[in-house]
This record gives sequence, C-alpha cells and structure tokens, in this order.
Amino acid sequence: MLLWTLACAPDPVDTGNAAAWCSVDADNALRVRCGRRDAGSATTLRLDADGVSRSFEWPSGATEVVAWGLTEATSWAWSAQGVTGSVVTGSAPAGIAPAAVVTGAPDVDALLFESCGSPGTLVMVDGAGRLVWYEDLSA
Repeated sequence: MLLWTLACAPDPVDTGNAAAWCSVDADNALRVRCGRRDAGSATTLRLDADGVSRSFEWPSGATEVVAWGLTEATSWAWSAQGVTGSVVTGSAPAGIAPAAVVTGAPDVDALLFESCGSPGTLVMVDGAGRLVWYEDLSA
C-alpha cells in the first residue's frame, strides 16, 4: 500500500528550465518529490541539513524520485545532476508525532511503530528521536 501511495502522489513542481527540481509532497510534509528533464543516466539525489545527509539512487530512465527520512520544518539543501537547490519540509499533522526521548548513543538508525495519537498511522523516528516519516494507512 505504501508504494501505491507514493506512486499516486502529485508530480513534483517544475521550477522552469532547470535540469532538476524538488518540492515538498502535497500529501506528506516529510516527503520531497524531485523531478528531472534528462532521465538518460543514473544519478544520485543528495539532501543535507543540520549535519544529516540522505542519498537516493535515481535510476536510468526515471524522471522522478521520492526522498523520505527527512525531519520536520527543516531547510534541506539538495543536489542532483549538477543542479542545487533547497526545500523546506513542513510539519506532520497534529497528534501523530511521538514524544520520543533518546538518551545515550543510539544503536539503531530508526524505529517504526504505530502512532499513539493517531491509530492507523505508522511513524518512524531516527536515532535521536526525531520524527522522519509517517503514513496514514487507515484510509
């Protein structure tokens, strides 16, 4: 179901004649959808913010990639195919963000569980306890 949801979300916002562009997904404030004009070769989409980096393989032939694992209300610098830009993630819907407290050095990259405040919604927090993904599966 998650893959269907990702595939059916709106197209990324084309920002003109750029070789690549990114925008926050209209259906999920923590996902960024990126598009490109030349899908001939494989490349990597990279996003960086606050000392955190996320990389996504962009296969040959694909004109779009969805980036996830991003923190709320954060300005992310992105780069792909020699083009750079920035995008600011939004905030998750009220009531789904967990009250996670992490002490010590985390031994995991992320934890996935059902939201206590919004049954039917899966949430993921990173090793620092920050919300980095959510999906409402109740609909």
